[in-house]
Amino acid sequence: MSDQGRDVLRLTESRATQAGSAFITERIHLVGDDGDFNASFSAYFTFRIHDNGGYSDALNNHISGADGLAFVVQPLSNTAGESGGSMGYQGIQQSVAVEFDTWNNSMSHRTPDPCNNHVGIYWQNRIHPFIHGEATSLPQEHLMKNGEIWHAWVDYNGTTEEMEVRVSRSGSRPDVPIHTENIDLPEILGRPDVFVGFTSATGAAYSRHDILSFYFTNRYEPYDASLISDQTFTIPEQSPAGTEVGVLTLEKPVDILTARDLPEEFFFDEETGQITVSPTASLVYNEQNNYHFTVNAFAEHVESPQDTLQIHDTAEVTIYLERLPLKTTLFAEEYRQSTTLEEAKNTPHTFTTETHEVPLYLRDEDGEEVEISRTERVYYSRGGDAPEIGVNPYETPLLLTSSDTIRAVATTGDAYEDPREGFWVYEQDLPAALLYGNDQVQDNSVDAAYENRQFFTTSQHEVTLDLRDEDGELIPLGDDDAIYYARGNTEPVIGENPYDEPFIITSGDTIRALARV
Repeated sequence: MSDQGRDVLRLTESRATQAGSAFITERIHLVGDDGDFNASFSAYFTFRIHDNGGYSDALNNHISGADGLAFVVQPLSNTAGESGGSMGYQGIQQSVAVEFDTWNNSMSHRTPDPCNNHVGIYWQNRIHPFIHGEATSLPQEHLMKNGEIWHAWVDYNGTTEEMEVRVSRSGSRPDVPIHTENIDLPEILGRPDVFVGFTSATGAAYSRHDILSFYFTNRYEPYDASLISDQTFTIPEQSPAGTEVGVLTLEKPVDILTARDLPEEFFFDEETGQITVSPTASLVYNEQNNYHFTVNAFAEHVESPQDTLQIHDTAEVTIYLERLPLKTTLFAEEYRQSTTLEEAKNTPHTFTTETHEVPLYLRDEDGEEVEISRTERVYYSRGGDAPEIGVNPYETPLLLTSSDTIRAVATTGDAYEDPREGFWVYEQDLPAALLYGNDQVQDNSVDAAYENRQFFTTSQHEVTLDLRDEDGELIPLGDDDAIYYARGNTEPVIGENPYDEPFIITSGDTIRALARV
């Protein structure tokens, strides 16, 4: 039967009270190469349960669709049993069945199901008509009757007498089985020549039950049918249109590749499996902005140890945006760094006080301050020397007492891009301080002073010295400030003969003074 353009083995239609079975027509000999009947085998198949309808109740979360399907090994015939919860195999004695159950029959004493989505192993022989272990539930968010293609592996190791069941939504065989039972399969079957196949049934609730592919070998040789595995790609944020994200890696050649739920930011080439950034993409990083979609793969003829198989497989593709490091810039006060010393010399920063504090900052592209921590550090030098990473780390504002050249470098964490070296030239421009003698401003040479000499007409004359600014305002002298003077046209010396009070002259004199402030 064809479904969605592909051949399927349909066990039941989506109608009430249906039963169906399909077995390989020729018996398979479950005897190893050594002639020992240990019943070892490995089976792999894909199935799809869809078009659910009919009755629903609270035990099944008010979800319709039933009853599931079973993989069956038995030595009798390809006879179907009853419909409903027994899934068509109960009437087949000397059999083992692996149930993929989609209906909760908890109200039945015969089949106390854990939920409406579980896997179990059931067996029966001439003495015991119906035996089973504990079933294993699958998550409710992944119902086997959700219309997706499911993959199943059933492996029996006759040496350990262990039967393992695995299910997955991809063709990659899980490392850990979802369900395991220890059973003596030769004792259950009674003989080594068996039929293998599938049964299914519906009741008041119903679904279509399709087998899409099937592989079986009479050896314990688990088969990995994966065509494609989950894959992850990473590209930088703000990647332009046409940027190649990557090409999907295939486990086996495939005939059809399709993408489901593909984000509009990307284009998927179904011929090559290449993913590229679409023309309309705006790939801006944020912590939640990762992209996911599903790839469906189909291979018409896959070589297997037994024959060729039709295989369907799916994989989840995740694309992560890698955040580009934020560009950073060094600042001294509000002044953005110059990137060369010559540039800094052409744009000096002036301060007009005796001392000046210079804080250093690291800012991002938006002008926001980047906290200087263990991973973000600024190293500086003064006097024009080149700074070194690890030497002289910045911790507190720099204190300037004269003109200076500051240079700085920074190291940042992974989230930022290290800035280039920064340069700043600071020039101190203090207000002019002028000496006054008896309210007359200083002259800058003896000759000028002689031309502007002061006259006094008394036997003695008091001389007062002080310091004033350019506007003639008196500058108070601090504890560290001083005026030093000399008489008789001799040169004054710092530290000698400090002026502390007016002095008396009794004849013509030449006074020279200097100040330290």
